Amino acid sequence: VKLSETWSINARSRHDLREDGGLILAGFGITYDCDCMRVGLELTRRMTEDRDVPRSTAISLRVNLRNLG
Repeated sequence: VKLSETWSINARSRHDLREDGGLILAGFGITYDCDCMRVGLELTRRMTEDRDVPRSTAISLRVNLRNLG
């Protein structure tokens, strides 16, 4: 969803479509985009777990610089 010319927010989810399935992953983020760079911050939560792999939460920061050189 675009909030203004430079700011936007996003959300995502992944579901298991089987009858006994459920939410696998959920995330949301915010992005700043202008002529010289794009910066995005996202929080993602994985809802699945296995014997040795617990549920996890990740925070990602992406920086893309434009027009270098």
